[in-house]
Amino acid sequence: MSVLRESPLPNLLYRGKVRDTHSVDEDSLLMIATDRISAFDVVLPTAIPEKGAVLNQISSFWFEKTAHIIPNHFLHLASTDSKQDLPIDVARRGMIVRNAERIDIECIVRGYITGSALSEYKVVIFWLLLSDFIEKENLSLFGNLDAKFALVILF
Repeated sequence: MSVLRESPLPNLLYRGKVRDTHSVDEDSLLMIATDRISAFDVVLPTAIPEKGAVLNQISSFWFEKTAHIIPNHFLHLASTDSKQDLPIDVARRGMIVRNAERIDIECIVRGYITGSALSEYKVVIFWLLLSDFIEKENLSLFGNLDAKFALVILF
């Protein structure tokens, strides 16, 4: 099993916690899901072999599955692009995407939200309650949130 902590390719535009993004041409980018692990906004020193390849397959599945609902940047998997001369370990972890304006969104899914995470989201919860977004929800949710509510808040 191979491990790819960083992309070895030129034209690096952005290195995030998990993905490396490279310029392909004026209209497209190569996004590579590496095997890096991120927890609590820190990239950990150990990588998980093949994590990037699995993440890439899951992401492409959902981009394709939801494209009729909302257009997205996904064009195709790098492994299916004969024009790109990529090392196999990079190709399996990469996708070719449209060059678009990036919108930073973080989505966290948890069964329950408590502790410091809860205090960070109380403002959001308060706003949702004030806006009648959540009708007839139990106000005691500030102690523990069930999965349904946590998903509503964190999306």
